[in-house]
Amino acid sequence: MELDFKTLLYIAFGIIYFIYSAKKKSDKRKADASEPDRGEDILGPPTMRQPTFEDLLQEFTGRKPKAVQPAPRPVEAQPFSEPNPLFTEVPKIQRSTILENAAKKKQAYALELAEAEKNAVVEVEEESYADTLSTLEGAKRAFVFTEIFNKKY
Repeated sequence: MELDFKTLLYIAFGIIYFIYSAKKKSDKRKADASEPDRGEDILGPPTMRQPTFEDLLQEFTGRKPKAVQPAPRPVEAQPFSEPNPLFTEVPKIQRSTILENAAKKKQAYALELAEAEKNAVVEVEEESYADTLSTLEGAKRAFVFTEIFNKKY
């Protein structure tokens, strides 16, 4: 095996790359070790609080903004008035009438359901396996079903 100039150049670049990356990693470890412990067990960079508008205003102008507090409104006493008779007089429906209507609806629903069951006729064609396999289409279906039900994997 002959070593020509190109091969030696690639080897030199490779060695330089590994030395550079090792130095960079050691610098990073030193920086992490010199960083003071935050006292928290969290991963990732520390979260910075976003400055509020008041903080920015104070920083730009150099003076603190005044806290504006709304003045309390006096509570006015409202005179007592009689309620509107249209809204207070609700027709009274007896409980028994509601129960009777519910029972009637339930009976009507049961009758409709019974009628639907009477009218619903399910016809099932019974076919023997011999008749199914006698046609080419039936044999194809049987082959597909055996492949589905008898999986190799």
